[in-house]
Amino acid sequence: MEMVSSSNLALQPLNRRTSRSARTWIDKGKAWLASGRPREALSLFNQATGAEESSAEAWYYKGNCLHELGRSAEAVRCYNRSLEIDPANPLAWNNKGIGLTGLGRTEDAIRCFDRSLALDPESLSGWFNKGSCLYVNRRYLDAWSCYDRMTRLSAGDDQAWIRKGLCSYRLGRYAEAVVANQEATRLNPDCYEAWLNLGVCHYALGQFDNALAACEEALRTNPSDYRAWFNRAACFHMRGLYSEAERSCDRALAIAPREGRIWLNKGASLHCRGKYQAAVHCYERALELDTRAAAAWRNRGHCLIKLQRLEEAIRSYQRVLGINPQDSWTRVVMQAAERGALRTLGPRSARLRFSSMNIASENLLPDTSRGPRQGIA
Repeated sequence: MEMVSSSNLALQPLNRRTSRSARTWIDKGKAWLASGRPREALSLFNQATGAEESSAEAWYYKGNCLHELGRSAEAVRCYNRSLEIDPANPLAWNNKGIGLTGLGRTEDAIRCFDRSLALDPESLSGWFNKGSCLYVNRRYLDAWSCYDRMTRLSAGDDQAWIRKGLCSYRLGRYAEAVVANQEATRLNPDCYEAWLNLGVCHYALGQFDNALAACEEALRTNPSDYRAWFNRAACFHMRGLYSEAERSCDRALAIAPREGRIWLNKGASLHCRGKYQAAVHCYERALELDTRAAAAWRNRGHCLIKLQRLEEAIRSYQRVLGINPQDSWTRVVMQAAERGALRTLGPRSARLRFSSMNIASENLLPDTSRGPRQGIA
């Protein structure tokens, strides 16, 4: 998730006396910031901090301007200065955490969100942002707890349900993830992300018809994202509808021709239809994009056996073992080749590798627009 502009950061004027001159600069700066002009606003907050260096409010808003301008390290320094003056402001702790996340310091950011939540335990922004950092650090159960708290505080927040479902999915709790994403789609029937993730969760449960229905809803809301076409192809493939799977792969490739997994899966569907030469072409396209795609080398070897190109097949399997020496099935194939029995391997012996479905929001970042207090006060 991308950060939004600092003009949408959760902001609140600080309850501190401010000199008349600094007050003038602060009020003008807030107006510029609200109108989406952080560079001009920054110059005014510079004036405010110059007029009154002890104004926590001025340092706070200056940090928001710098964040909007992509200057995260400077923004964090401003939040630090504001918090030295007023350490009881939960919003400054929250925004400092966002700045630290921009610097890749997610553990430090989590500590800031904890400070913010200690001061304001009902802050949707704090729970959302803490959960996002925990998710990035693969602490899925802790992240789930944050999003669960959000859904208890605000049951109508579709994004909280989506993130809760995402954590459940990562924890292997697929049925629970289905419920969370269904709630998100109920709250927002046009939410592409929720439909996409719902399809993946149904797929993980082997519920391919339900997964396909969710893919169709995702495409209804956004037909220009290759992931829904890719997932639709996977559903068709698992149902044995290989021609339909190929057509969905073609739609995905029209959008993302350099996505190797689509070429892999199109090749697998062609392979299952006995179109071995066309499948080899797809696997080779996948390998042009990623020479270490072991699944593509392996599937290519299967096709080459069917085409009686045994020496090429052996070279493909050798590439698999060069990437993954522990691939036990490929080792069996190579032993068969040494015995001269490679051509006797029938279709039941060929284990195709098929790339898994996509899930939305793999990489979460704190969302600066979250929370009950938004906008420039």
